[in-house]
Amino acid sequence: MSINSRTRAEALLKLAKNVARDKSLEAGVRCVREALVLEPNFVEAWWLLGDLQANGGKGAERIESYRSAANCVPLKFEAVYRYGDLLQRAHRLNELASLLDDYKESIETEPYIGFLQALFLWRTSSSNDALAKLDRILNLDVDLDLKSRMYWLRGTLLNEQACYDEAFDSFYRMNALEKERIDEGENLFEIQLSNLEARGAELALGGESKETPMDTTQPILLCGFPRSGTTLMGSMLNANSALIVRDEWGTMESVFRLLKRKGYRFPEDIDLVDKDTLEELRHRFLITLDVDPSVRFVDKMPFQLLHLELIW
Repeated sequence: MSINSRTRAEALLKLAKNVARDKSLEAGVRCVREALVLEPNFVEAWWLLGDLQANGGKGAERIESYRSAANCVPLKFEAVYRYGDLLQRAHRLNELASLLDDYKESIETEPYIGFLQALFLWRTSSSNDALAKLDRILNLDVDLDLKSRMYWLRGTLLNEQACYDEAFDSFYRMNALEKERIDEGENLFEIQLSNLEARGAELALGGESKETPMDTTQPILLCGFPRSGTTLMGSMLNANSALIVRDEWGTMESVFRLLKRKGYRFPEDIDLVDKDTLEELRHRFLITLDVDPSVRFVDKMPFQLLHLELIW
């Protein structure tokens, strides 16, 4: 690696972000690939390539790009975690087990790998095993994003065990970390729940719904409190051959990136979003699905509870 090639690769990566935002995803992908020709071990470039692929509806290719990031030299444990996290979201648990086996000596010392094991235990073993693992790594020095994810999983596991007070405490800590991380001054749970309650009260008092009859081609967004039955509901819906359920695939991520690029803050500016922008956001969501158009798509993501104002 030369300083010159690294500088050129970083410039190409910056250009890729701007081009993908202002012109086209395809042009952005080309810029990233040029950067990777110069610097094959450029972890951030592999991440960006995967994110652009996901925005273009190529979720499987995103996983492969994140795998390439995890294989970069020198090793970044965050890259291994991001790759493994995508594997568990895609339910490719055999591959995740193999990945964890490769890094078994780091499970107790590296929080990224330890948390990845906790996710694996949650998916394959029992909440007790996952919770015990989490409690061993929660006090390690980690960044805000990972710490927030740890408290999210801890709250989910405790809720599963009907330890509701402790679960609430974990979700409260998660929300505090999220506020710190994204510099938000308000409790997002409280904003969305209060809006939902106000709308429900309006309908209960005889108010008319502002919704038009739903187009049968529209996706179904399945959300709710973690471990409250959304997985069971998703499984029941998936038994219908006319439906296809994606479990925590993160399809709304590209929508919120586009909303931010348009200069809107969420949820403060939701009432200011014009119809053309809403249609563009809907189009962006649909092109990320990459599913058979003859079936109806169900996006199961419990924490879309935070985004009810936009979904509504």
